[in-house]
Amino acid sequence: MMNQYFGEMEYATGWKTKRQIELFGNIYDIVVKIQAYDPEDDISEKQDQACRVYIENEKENLECMEKLMLEYSADAKTRFSPRRLLFDTDGGCALLCNDVLYCCSASRPATEGETTEESKSVKTEKLSLKASALPNGLVKSKTCESTDQTTYDNWYNAVYMPTAATNNSTGTRSASTKSGGTAAAATE
Repeated sequence: MMNQYFGEMEYATGWKTKRQIELFGNIYDIVVKIQAYDPEDDISEKQDQACRVYIENEKENLECMEKLMLEYSADAKTRFSPRRLLFDTDGGCALLCNDVLYCCSASRPATEGETTEESKSVKTEKLSLKASALPNGLVKSKTCESTDQTTYDNWYNAVYMPTAATNNSTGTRSASTKSGGTAAAATE
């Protein structure tokens, strides 16, 4: 399928193509994925609009993403490697990076309902995230330059689960402490 914003796209569990972006002064090859459940599904009007807005404001969007990553982690420039730009079915857009946390639970404070007739008010909420260790002690994994191609290609198709053959000394995986940890993230 030819997409007016991203060019030729192929269906593989969604419409996909490759693109380069610049983040923290580095050029990354990423996959652009527009969610679709069937090859017969066309890109929705909301997805098309989100693609247009992203392309028209790509530089500003990437600068905003850099800022959010730095707010989350001081070592964001070396910690995160973008892998996929995802446009979901309701028109949302997300840049997915190389980290995965295991045994996660998230909680947020109670939210109040608000009805407005003439405008929308965006509320920012704090989200508490806790990751606990797997039985082997692994809390987190991530991809890097030496990650094998099969693992890299399937990273967002299913949660990566290490095997007994996984060797953390190769630098292909990263594990944090066995005790787990907490982090804060913002959501709208």
